[in-house]
Amino acid sequence: MKDVIQLVEEHLLSFDGTQKTETGFHQAMADEAIVTELIFRTEAGSSAPVTVATIESRFTPDLTPDFSAERIARLNRRSVHGAFFLMDGQLGCRLAFPLREQEQDAGWIAEYLVTAFRLQGLLGFVTARAEVSKAEFLAARDDLDPPRQWATPLADTAFEGVARRLEEEGQVARAHPGWLYIPVALDGLGMLQGGDDAVINITTGIEHPLAGTGYLATLTLPPLPLWQPGDAWCAVLNELDREIPDFPPGLGAWALRGGGGGAEIVYGLFIPAEEGSATMLDRIARWMIWRAEWIRDTHWEPGTGLMPLNEAE
Repeated sequence: MKDVIQLVEEHLLSFDGTQKTETGFHQAMADEAIVTELIFRTEAGSSAPVTVATIESRFTPDLTPDFSAERIARLNRRSVHGAFFLMDGQLGCRLAFPLREQEQDAGWIAEYLVTAFRLQGLLGFVTARAEVSKAEFLAARDDLDPPRQWATPLADTAFEGVARRLEEEGQVARAHPGWLYIPVALDGLGMLQGGDDAVINITTGIEHPLAGTGYLATLTLPPLPLWQPGDAWCAVLNELDREIPDFPPGLGAWALRGGGGGAEIVYGLFIPAEEGSATMLDRIARWMIWRAEWIRDTHWEPGTGLMPLNEAE
């Protein structure tokens, strides 16, 4: 954990415009239109205190569109480095990364936190502004010029290896070229037996328009009934995802897809990358499975689906 924090500090202190604070770091861009804070805080975990790195960006209200709860839920389908939220009329984006003692991959974690701190605000601001100006979005995409091809693509054998390990542990998983499919039964039955699954897909074959190549992972819940408030559910899940320190890293967002009787709640995670890593693929798969099992164990009623929202808050 200390290694991660030290590595982050070493990197960020070398950047112009980055200020060290008592709890982390601060940066402002575009004449204070985008303000980003990195904060390290210690919270009580289930068995021991946990240090959590939180990165949060806020955007000047008069420079971003007015977002309703539903528009925020749909905007989160395109988020990178966290989830969009609205507080007191101001749009923001937030991620949380719990840091464990003796992290096995301190270098990657520090690199990710540095990148997210530098880019979360800019990517979030451009994504939000795209709602009102396509030309501005396209210009920003050209300026960012993210990688459009993997320097070292992830071999199909990596997907096969992760699927095999998960199957050996009792989790259904299927590998396809450039794609991993993992259904998690929510009611003890699963779709093949007439039940419900949370469906996880992980691929390296879809690039983000602003962030370029990377790992795209989605966890899709069964369609919502008409009476369930999908946008409110997304807001609650995103809040819980960053409030519980024992969670896996909260780098993605719960978002709303579709409408009417076919609306779905989807947890989406995009991690920019150019170098394929079987370890990273395995890590993402386990983060997604953990979230699916959390939904199953805390918010799912067999035969009904998501419990009434007031019981989840």
